Amino acid sequence: MDDSPSRIRERLTKAGRRPRPRAQPRSGRHLLPDNWPIRQAANGRGEYTFLEKSYPADDRHGRFTLRELRLRISPDESISGFPQGLPLGEMAFIDTETTGLSGGTGTFAFLVGIGQFESERFLLRQFFLQDPGEEAAMLEAVVTQLGTCRGLVTFNGRGFDLPILQARATLRLRRRAVLSDLPHLDLLIHARRFWRRRLESCSLSSLETHALGIRRQAADIESALIPEIYREYLRTGEAGGLDRVLYHNAIDVLSLVALAGDLFDRYSRKLDSLADPRDGLTLAYLYWRQGRIEEAQRAFQSSLQADLPKGDMLRSEWGLGHLLKQTGRPEQARAHWETCHRLAPGDPRPCLELAKYFEWQQRDFRQAAEWAHRAEEALASLPAGWQREAAERELLHRLARLERKQAMQPAK
Repeated sequence: MDDSPSRIRERLTKAGRRPRPRAQPRSGRHLLPDNWPIRQAANGRGEYTFLEKSYPADDRHGRFTLRELRLRISPDESISGFPQGLPLGEMAFIDTETTGLSGGTGTFAFLVGIGQFESERFLLRQFFLQDPGEEAAMLEAVVTQLGTCRGLVTFNGRGFDLPILQARATLRLRRRAVLSDLPHLDLLIHARRFWRRRLESCSLSSLETHALGIRRQAADIESALIPEIYREYLRTGEAGGLDRVLYHNAIDVLSLVALAGDLFDRYSRKLDSLADPRDGLTLAYLYWRQGRIEEAQRAFQSSLQADLPKGDMLRSEWGLGHLLKQTGRPEQARAHWETCHRLAPGDPRPCLELAKYFEWQQRDFRQAAEWAHRAEEALASLPAGWQREAAERELLHRLARLERKQAMQPAK
């Protein structure tokens, strides 16, 4: 998407907001709409503003009610990287809206949405910066509230939200905040595990539409437009466009709960009751990276029993073949290399694996050379480049070695 200044101004106009770059800066607290559920409070840093909304436990966001999500328990810690057995009901869900989407010096959060379960409801507090001079008070309130939870849940918070909050808290509060000490679950990492090969994008909005069954209302606004909406508010004091920013932030927080619950469900299911057979393939590679060989093999085998798309079937056959080879079972791996070759005859990699198998395991140099020649033919159809050239040099070396071995082998 084109996020140049001219395109942002055009999209702002279509969204009903006309930027006014020549307006004179205003000072002091700006007025906020009377219909906002505004609350004013104070702490040792000064006054701050927040909005509060409560959602009943029976409210449905996506496929689950909030009551169902509240009871979801974090799975195996080695899978999620999050303390095992911790329910979503004891976590804080955070999303920020900032003055810039790329971070950097001078970027600060003007809206911090924090959602937490309290008894039989889900309470959303949105800390809003009426004036940049109130940043220290707002940050103090945010840090204080987060100190009451047992873990933080974000979406790309590791690379964006938390570094900004931590840096601004250090600057404005003159002390190190507790944010980096709390267990942190960044859902983007886990979402990519499951959906990066299924969806064109793993953005939160894409996951809402294609994985969680969430539909946003027309009141939503593009993330790229949000910084300019706030800057216009500071310039003119007009808060009309902020309604859509508040809605956007609120849905983001609710979607964090829905996504965390969905991921916990996928991680916790038995292989014979997966929500999607492709999840077995995701888990297989995850277990394999963790050295959990038996679980990885079962997950690969489970995925192969499902009706997977061709690309996923190829990944499953390829992964199981490598796992078997790695664990000293080359004869079993052979069948998977042959299946990979049938599924993708133009891919040189299965041919190369079969060439290695016949050369080193079977000492059948003739068949090894045949598979090496097939790999060479497949390489010729690939785009030119240094990788192809390196592979061709390696194959020529292999073929020369096999010719020597065949010449030295006694005739039968």
